[in-house]
Amino acid sequence: DCDPEFSVKLTEAAHRCFRRIISFEQDGLIHGYTDLSSIVLLGAAELFMLGNDALVGSFVERCSSAIRDKLVLNNDSLFDGLVDEAPPSESKYYWHGWGSRQLEAIALASAILEDDNLLEASVEAFKRSSALLLNAGPLYSLSQYLQLFPQIAYAAEAAISAGYMLYELTEDDEIASTTALLGSWFLGVNKLNQSMIGKNGEGFDGLEFSHVNRNAGAESTISMLLSLERISRLPDQYERFFSGEVEILAPVEVVEAESMRAGLSESAIIQGTGFSGSAVINISGAFSLRMPITLAETSYSVFAALNEVKTSEVVFTLRLGNSRSEKVVSLERRAILKIGTVKGTGNESTFTVGGRITEGSFDLDQIILVPNLVVAYDPGEDISFILNFRGSEEAQEGISIANGRIFERERKITEVPPSLVVDVVEQDGFVHLNLEELFNNNGIASSDERKTANFDNPQGLFGASYISAELERELESGFLSVGETRFLMNIKGDDNLRLTGQAITFPAEVFSRICVLGSANHGDYVGEALLIYEDGSQQMIQLSFSDWCGGPSTGEEIAFVFSGRYDNTGNTERIQCMLYYRCSDLLDKPLKSIVFPQLANVHIFAVSFERAGSCVQ
Repeated sequence: DCDPEFSVKLTEAAHRCFRRIISFEQDGLIHGYTDLSSIVLLGAAELFMLGNDALVGSFVERCSSAIRDKLVLNNDSLFDGLVDEAPPSESKYYWHGWGSRQLEAIALASAILEDDNLLEASVEAFKRSSALLLNAGPLYSLSQYLQLFPQIAYAAEAAISAGYMLYELTEDDEIASTTALLGSWFLGVNKLNQSMIGKNGEGFDGLEFSHVNRNAGAESTISMLLSLERISRLPDQYERFFSGEVEILAPVEVVEAESMRAGLSESAIIQGTGFSGSAVINISGAFSLRMPITLAETSYSVFAALNEVKTSEVVFTLRLGNSRSEKVVSLERRAILKIGTVKGTGNESTFTVGGRITEGSFDLDQIILVPNLVVAYDPGEDISFILNFRGSEEAQEGISIANGRIFERERKITEVPPSLVVDVVEQDGFVHLNLEELFNNNGIASSDERKTANFDNPQGLFGASYISAELERELESGFLSVGETRFLMNIKGDDNLRLTGQAITFPAEVFSRICVLGSANHGDYVGEALLIYEDGSQQMIQLSFSDWCGGPSTGEEIAFVFSGRYDNTGNTERIQCMLYYRCSDLLDKPLKSIVFPQLANVHIFAVSFERAGSCVQ
């Protein structure tokens, strides 16, 4: 039952808050920001419906108009369909995924104001922005470059809530279908094909480049529940679009420019902060950047993310397979600009970005390839849903359906043996696994490697690293003594393995204990390794490791403390970082294999076994 007296008190309090908030209004926006203003606009719209207050209604009109003015409706912009969130003093576009409720807010305002033009603008923006958000996922932010990760529930929910609001107002089939597809991100329609919902109904905190952050905070769980609640209200006919079995056939591709082959280009790689991947490629003359890439057989708009610019324009030439485009582009500092189009081949082909400047230079940070269509394949029905909201000539406008999987992309299949046989090194009663063949990361850098080693940045070429000189002083003939155990170390070149589910086999023997030396980047990670004994019995052991510069928090112990580390440019940072170790008792039977978990941000440097009675002398 409603308490009338309490309702009046709440309404009066809401009006007092509202009057205080609008004292910060600048040209219709709170502090000049559209994201902040959209939250206030949603609240003001609800408040207006309680009493048609003229002051509130006037703000709803001003604020919705100001947000609409910040809508980007430009097919040649990566921001197409999004609302600029840059501060008033900034002329360049900026947008972030989390909490971007502008379209939801102006949709609600359009109903209150009975403004059909405002509603039409929000519908158009929602459809056009979905081409990016469905093909890339609920990306983190767009500024001078595209930050694809982390992808979080709060960003997905904002887009889904906007779609649901618009469907409520329009009953537009295309909006409902798109909204349900956006929700499929939670079910595993994402870069890692992993569900973002835990077994207990919790919402995971985020999708990273190489793993799911399975922490489950209140914000993520609430955002997930809100999203699923919105989708559950859609008519049953749209359930087919909300499925973890759906596959996006032409995802957005983001290429770090410095990772492309420069050949004889007049260019140089510059490392630093403020760049995607911690580096850019500075171009000062003729250039031809190449890399192999596999794109679906459809057209892609190609964008360049630029940093510093000291020239006026460039003629960009793009090549991929039989497609070629040439475009004169006026450059802007710290901006994302369209530089042409290419058509994918469905197979791995060489992609070339070329051109020439006669004076000055510019920094190229990323190349971003965005398909002009969204194609979602449903293997259960063996049909493809084709969403064309950006005027592509390759399909009819709106949503259409085609039989079968309309795009095929060549898939690289790496033959991984079921179990890799590794050698062992025996020393003073210890048996050490020789893991060098498995090492896939250089995390301990010599002075010569400090600019190229990369412990913590799987998305880029350059990252921070341990300083090998400090560790080298503690090694005896390549061994590190820690407590009552010892580890065989390699500090030249690749020196550790990121865990991607590797399986190893070694000569079976009875050991009393296993000890593992490792650490993690970007947080603490909990996992288990599977041990397989010669008689087929199995044992799970903890293989959890903490952030390399954060201290032990998952039950491991410190093996070695570094007084500093190299940053991604090779400079020394006085940040204390660590290697950790953890040991587990073994069963009294011959052990023959280990299967590591898939925890790509966990690094293993060494594995040692102790025979009964072994200890460091």
